[in-house]
Amino acid sequence: MGAGGLAAVDVTAVVKADKRMRLLAGQGVVNAPGRSGIRPPVFLDLTGDGQKEMVVAADTESGRTALSVYAARGKEIVPVLFSIGRRLAAESIGHDLLLRTAPDDGSEQVVRYHWDGTRMTVVNDERRYTRPRDPS
Repeated sequence: MGAGGLAAVDVTAVVKADKRMRLLAGQGVVNAPGRSGIRPPVFLDLTGDGQKEMVVAADTESGRTALSVYAARGKEIVPVLFSIGRRLAAESIGHDLLLRTAPDDGSEQVVRYHWDGTRMTVVNDERRYTRPRDPS
């Protein structure tokens, strides 16, 4: 990795090198959700070390989104989080990452991740039902 850090690396090359994400690399890069492909990366300091990690989301044709967070460790890029879900949305709260998914059962799941010094770990996992469940 060069002097520009994670912001200077080719996101497609990073995705191809990740065994959990590599199948999505062939879809190419998209500029907005709704089409299948890799979205432009977002850079956030999720570890609190002053360096920004790279957050990459890739949308599939089936409506699911895979999301990975990568951190620079010396000259290596290492994945520190992987998640997949339907209608996945991510946001940051301080150094924490919040992932929201909306499964087809009418619920919303919100998972909050926090850096524990080694990886992103779950600190809160809530499921709320936004509409009544079908009794059948």
